[in-house]
Amino acid sequence: MDTLVSENILDAICAIAREAGAAIMDIYQRDIAVREKADASPVTDADERAEAIILARLGQLAPGIPVVAEESMAAGHGPT
Repeated sequence: MDTLVSENILDAICAIAREAGAAIMDIYQRDIAVREKADASPVTDADERAEAIILARLGQLAPGIPVVAEESMAAGHGPT
């Protein structure tokens, strides 16, 4: 893979992280409700929203490449 392609992918991944981070910060401006997953670990709306953004954007960036994501796996869904 040439350097330009690698840099473009890295830029896209950084943009995804920034978008997910912005969604988290938006939710953290409000009251945060913490729930428990089946394994008794905590989960918030921010966790789920960030994961939804990341999965959607990675699906656009690299269709066909499976992604293992914490909240999806905890909900019983395999790689997307």
